[in-house]
Amino acid sequence: MKATVILSFLLFLVTFSNAQEIKSATMVDFGLFEASNPDKLIKQTDTIPMLLGNSFGFHFKIIASPDNISIPLTMKIRITDTQGDVHDIQYTMKYLPHDFSTGRHSYVFEAQEELIAGVWRFSIEFGGKEILEKSLIVQD
Repeated sequence: MKATVILSFLLFLVTFSNAQEIKSATMVDFGLFEASNPDKLIKQTDTIPMLLGNSFGFHFKIIASPDNISIPLTMKIRITDTQGDVHDIQYTMKYLPHDFSTGRHSYVFEAQEELIAGVWRFSIEFGGKEILEKSLIVQD
């Protein structure tokens, strides 16, 4: 019993000492990106044309402590179409925060059935808390 308590305490200390804290989360830019190079912003805009091949979303920068250790982010897109129906997309990614890194939360229209007019709300969560969000209007 005593060994179990000591082991549990040691596991708690290891988990607590490795916990990361978000110091800052900022949006670098948003709008339309180049299809062949989604790291390149074509136009900063809230309105996205509903065309196959369009790449859109935002670039972000996260500073965490400790630095240079990858963190899990929950990436969400909530689409509310023009009829009010809601469609959700969610995935997780590892992000390596440091002073010179930026990330991208984006979407590319690759198929006709993906072309949905309405509000596309992009958000990022860390540890169950939303740290960034941006809504874009997709229209004909």
